Amino acid sequence: MDTLKVFISGTMRDLKRERDIVAEAVAGLRYQAVRAETLGAVDRSSREACLDMARQCDIYVGLYGDRYGWVPDGDTLPVTEQEYNEARRLDKPMLIYVKGDAWEPGREEAQQAFLDRVLEFDSGYFACLHFTELADLREAVQRDLLRLVTGIVRQRGRAAIPTPLRPPAPPRHFVGRAAQIKELRRMLSGGGTAVISGAVAKLVGMGGLGKTALAAYAARELATEFPDGVLWAELHRSSIDDILTAIAGFYHLDLSRCPDRATKATAVRAVLETKRALLVLDNAQHNDQLEPFQMGAGARCAVLVTTRRDDLAALRHVQRVGLPLLSESEALDLLRGIAGKKRVEAEPEVAEEILAVVGYLPLAVDIVASRLRDRPKWSLGEMRRRLADSKRRLEELEIGEDYGVRLSFDMSYEALRPEEQHFFARMGGFGGLDFDVTAAAAVAAQVEEGEAERTLERLRHLALAQPGRRAGRYALHPLLRDYACAHLDDQDAYQRMATYYLKLSEEWEPQLAAGKQIEAVEWFDEEMGNLRTGRDWALKNEVWELVRTYGITVPHFFMVRARWDEWVAWGEVGLRSCEELGDEHGAGTITGNLGAVYMQKGEWERAIEFYEKSLETKERVGDIHGMAQTYGNLGSVYLQKGEWERAIEFYENALEIDERVGDIHGMAQTWGNLGLLYAEQGDFEKALGYLERALDVFQRLGSHDGKLAQQLVERLRRKMGRSTTDGENSPDERN
Repeated sequence: MDTLKVFISGTMRDLKRERDIVAEAVAGLRYQAVRAETLGAVDRSSREACLDMARQCDIYVGLYGDRYGWVPDGDTLPVTEQEYNEARRLDKPMLIYVKGDAWEPGREEAQQAFLDRVLEFDSGYFACLHFTELADLREAVQRDLLRLVTGIVRQRGRAAIPTPLRPPAPPRHFVGRAAQIKELRRMLSGGGTAVISGAVAKLVGMGGLGKTALAAYAARELATEFPDGVLWAELHRSSIDDILTAIAGFYHLDLSRCPDRATKATAVRAVLETKRALLVLDNAQHNDQLEPFQMGAGARCAVLVTTRRDDLAALRHVQRVGLPLLSESEALDLLRGIAGKKRVEAEPEVAEEILAVVGYLPLAVDIVASRLRDRPKWSLGEMRRRLADSKRRLEELEIGEDYGVRLSFDMSYEALRPEEQHFFARMGGFGGLDFDVTAAAAVAAQVEEGEAERTLERLRHLALAQPGRRAGRYALHPLLRDYACAHLDDQDAYQRMATYYLKLSEEWEPQLAAGKQIEAVEWFDEEMGNLRTGRDWALKNEVWELVRTYGITVPHFFMVRARWDEWVAWGEVGLRSCEELGDEHGAGTITGNLGAVYMQKGEWERAIEFYEKSLETKERVGDIHGMAQTYGNLGSVYLQKGEWERAIEFYENALEIDERVGDIHGMAQTWGNLGLLYAEQGDFEKALGYLERALDVFQRLGSHDGKLAQQLVERLRRKMGRSTTDGENSPDERN
């Protein structure tokens, strides 16, 4: 074939070096670079000469910066835009390179409008790169030209790919997915080293994950490995008959004698099985969309299916590539690429908050970034404010009527039966990282666990739910939760969720200080997100009984985990609920717990303040046992402060009450504390006496507190030179 002509368009004055780099890259591939610099003397206007270059070229390269360019007398558009329009009119293959970000502060308004129009163009022969370094530009031009030229050479002498089968351009801002592209290359083409017979792969994931974008990018990356073409079928937009007809036309196959679809499908499959081609079936929703393309063993054609459904029988034995959410760094790259690097880096913390709110979903990040790009006067803080309200969040994640997160989810939701839609909506009440089947059944109400599990599995297959952290648990992406809540017509589901987790926390809380402490801590760790959501719902809706019980029960977990700030926050909310309910007994318990927090933090005065408030309340309501505990706690604060006399005073008050009410265990605890006090003072004889009395009671009661007492007794005996088995003070002899 003749040497390919590559036309370089763009302003000459401010992009001189960049134009030279592109020309050098073109020449390095032994193609012919044509541009205004090569015109020399001409008999006609330079404008007409440049437009002729655009008409006669094989490939158009647009090189754009900040300046709009020269507008000839009598024209309304600069020559660069006229060149682009002419190349696009003639459907020339295009490569576009933009210097800087997609949106640059200070760029000419007319130039920005032109760039927005250029970058919205979608074609099978189109690539775009935003560059800042000349080395990046040189490398990109040579890489993109090679891919593009390979496709052009293969199409010469063959019918052009018809519109229904023309692969879309990959998004101009594509980030991450390197591992998935590598896996697709291995599955479909043997990593570029071998032909895989009958290779079929499926890209699976929830709406908005970018399955189509990845498939488009991968198709371009793999194009050189499929000499018989890359064919793209949008199953949700084109009928199967139209797709079969288009494939037949592309390979010059006559279907006029085929009486029905089945016969057409057989004829098309027979041709495809002999071609080293890649067929992409985008957005498969039903088995009957895939059956016409089920090729036999040994077929040379590879097939890539994108779908959000993981339950299609036609794909049950197909190699699967799951798509994860973007990582935080990838999501930031996407946000910077579209909204502008300088703009995002000016508010880094706000950017991170926005990405967390939209759950790193590529579609949502793209929409947020695009809205920011189109509204240069908005700060990222304004975008964050708009996304703060969960009830309006999905409205903010829309651009026009045809592009939005909600629209993406609709396709899966509409595939559910009415009872499944109701079930799904109630799952929006969960706020933790995930939940189990038993919880789902309780929140759904009047649903058996077996039915709940079957429905959750169907939601998972339709990408309306995701696997949880371990088997038997499920999760909803944060935006899916918003979507579910928008369809909820049973507000009692929230109360059922809050009540369910509160009941379980009451069952697990005693185990935090008993024999199942490890299991209890693991349960609280796993369910803390749901517990927090239940408490927050009760607080927002002023269901004070639930708030109070949450404030009394859950903080014991924070004590075990030493999460003091959370303990204080939950305690303060619990106190508010007690005030609303007029519950002095509950207030006394919570203020005592807050005293324990500050004692653990070493904030002695704050601890004394709360313990004294708790003591006053317990005296007023006649909680004798609680008074004894609080006296003992005050004694422990003064013990740690080193104020021995005050500590002894409070311990003796606690002993007096415990003896009066016959609380032997309470007495033993106070004896143990007195033993510690006298040991601190160096009176080991007195300390040992109190600790041995405490140990005797703990052993008779079978209390696990006896282990600590035993250790302290043995330590003191060694310090005093006494055997732990001999002598009149041996516990065995006294028993």
